[in-house]
Amino acid sequence: MSIFSEAGLSRKQIIMTLILIAGAFISVLNQTIISPAIPGIMSDLAVDVSVAQWLITIFTLVMAVMIPVTAYLLDRFSLKKLFIFAMMLFTIGSLLLAWGPAFHILIIGRIFQAISSGMLSPMIMSILMWIFPIGFRGRAMGFYTLIIAIAPAIGPVYSGIVVDLFSWHFVFLSIAPLAVIVSVVSFFTIDEFKERKEVSLDKISLILSSAGLSSLLYGCSIIGAAGGMSADSIVAILAGIVILIWFGLRQLKIPKPMLELRVLKSRKFSSAVMIIMIFQASILVLSVILPIYIQTIQGYSATMTGLVFLPGAFCMGIMSILSGRIFDSHGPRKPVLIGAGALMFASFCLALLDAKSPMILIFIIYSVNSAGVALLNTPLSTWALNSLDENVIHHGSAVLNTLRQASGAIGTAVLITVMSIVMSGYSDPESITANMAGFNATAICIAAMMTLLFIFVFFLIRDDKKKRIL
Repeated sequence: MSIFSEAGLSRKQIIMTLILIAGAFISVLNQTIISPAIPGIMSDLAVDVSVAQWLITIFTLVMAVMIPVTAYLLDRFSLKKLFIFAMMLFTIGSLLLAWGPAFHILIIGRIFQAISSGMLSPMIMSILMWIFPIGFRGRAMGFYTLIIAIAPAIGPVYSGIVVDLFSWHFVFLSIAPLAVIVSVVSFFTIDEFKERKEVSLDKISLILSSAGLSSLLYGCSIIGAAGGMSADSIVAILAGIVILIWFGLRQLKIPKPMLELRVLKSRKFSSAVMIIMIFQASILVLSVILPIYIQTIQGYSATMTGLVFLPGAFCMGIMSILSGRIFDSHGPRKPVLIGAGALMFASFCLALLDAKSPMILIFIIYSVNSAGVALLNTPLSTWALNSLDENVIHHGSAVLNTLRQASGAIGTAVLITVMSIVMSGYSDPESITANMAGFNATAICIAAMMTLLFIFVFFLIRDDKKKRIL
């Protein structure tokens, strides 16, 4: 018996769920298909890598800005209209990118796609929580995580094949029809789950949120591109933090906030968010340092890097389903504790690698790490949102996703700086020895953060059955 029939969903609700998941898949797939297309874009449009990189940077900035706004949009507008609007924006953006006669057209297309992706992530999480009864939400979120874990693994491979066979234009053209199909089907299947509210958008909050997140993430992106801190990055990050604190204080003072930060009063929710932030701050940098280890230190090709990531993605997807089922049956403590232990073990193994470690060991370590991610992330996210009342779940989802983005950017920037500082201490900072030392130092920092995460999980996560707090 499937989760849909077990949860008592109607045929229309099942189709609706699958359409939402399809929208999420397309959105996440889009985030990873851009990289293989960049060399062709640089060649055809005569731009250098620093300019082409803005196709990734602008997407990250705009998507992050949209996430907190989505909570207001879900209060104000129809779910059906919002979802269709997001998918149509995605379609328009994809068509602009496929056309792409000039670089500024590509930027506009990526902005449209980013607005769509920023809306879809918290929206779909919220709708899944509304559709499924509380005893089935773990499995629902596990199924959702399975799909969005597979998409990043497929994206670069698919994009690379299409670029080689056709051109980078066709990469974007090929996904537009999928978005159109999802939009059309959603028109007939998406129902309303909550009453709309006559709320007005606090424009000052919107400005503060947008400016703060943009400044913070831009500063972090400078660090990532330069491989270390600079005066510009420090100023941007500090300005972003100050503005976001101002934004947070304003949300607590005004009667109708854009983002309901009072969800953090829930002990379960705030505990889960804190653990997810530590996890996110330490885990995202692997996508930077593992390719350096595999390609620069070990001397393998970019294809080998993709092969290392591929089984990890499938492992994450499978464990997401399992962790969701365990969560629904027993609560969060068991899967989250095992996941935290797996992450800690994998990070210590990374710290012990040397320049001649066998590649099979990297496959195993990354697969264990990916399993840990699924065992921790899926139950924690579900547990956090389950602790909230139905009418603020969408605010909780937006808060969770916003803090996830911010902590990931800050953590990656700090850890890349650690790697850069260690490498700069060598006479030849670009040597294999320097790269290996930087990699090990970063891995040690990750291991320390994962140890802290395990301690927090051990003391904070409990399988209590108390009534939801907020």
